Amino acid sequence: MYLRFLLVIIFGMSGGIIGYFLRKKDIEKELYFSELKTLATTFICEIKFSQETIGSIVENYESKSQLFNLHKKQYLKILQGEDVCLEKSWLTTTQYTAVENFFLNLGRYDSATQVFQIEAQMDKLSGITQEIVERNKKQGVMKMKIGCLIGIGIGILIL
Repeated sequence: MYLRFLLVIIFGMSGGIIGYFLRKKDIEKELYFSELKTLATTFICEIKFSQETIGSIVENYESKSQLFNLHKKQYLKILQGEDVCLEKSWLTTTQYTAVENFFLNLGRYDSATQVFQIEAQMDKLSGITQEIVERNKKQGVMKMKIGCLIGIGIGILIL
């Protein structure tokens, strides 16, 4: 009897852990877009005041997001003239297009136009970030609960 109860608990915890990892992907997405917005803000400040090169701004920017760091390296290769595309990874088509437009339009204009262009891109990124945050609020905890309930259900069915 205790063994069966223990199996149900183990399956429930396993389902909850799977739900946690699904939620973690959404949290990574939220972090990625907040980092991108922060980089855009940094660009605007640097372009207006210190006038550093775009490559040095991107290279010196520290990020916690793994995909953002990958895109940063790929963008630096693009600046050096290599024929590299940004990796899509888990980004949706809309998100990927916004990110690609952001990176590929950097450094193509004079400083005043570049600031205007970055601000326009920030509006798009803000919309995407807000959509992701709202979805995480609605679905984040739900994924863990559903995973736990499915695990418990499987544990009960096996008994």
